[in-house]
Amino acid sequence: MIPPLLKDLIDRHRELALASPAEMIGLFKYVMYLLCYYGDKEERRD
Repeated sequence: MIPPLLKDLIDRHRELALASPAEMIGLFKYVMYLLCYYGDKEERRD
């Protein structure tokens, strides 16, 4: 499950990302960085 912050980010930028390959790559990289951050945060909590 993705955090609500990421879902909101993706929902708000979906049209822009679909309109341009460069924007899609940028959004993908940003989301990956955030997922890594949240993943590290969750691992430290355990």
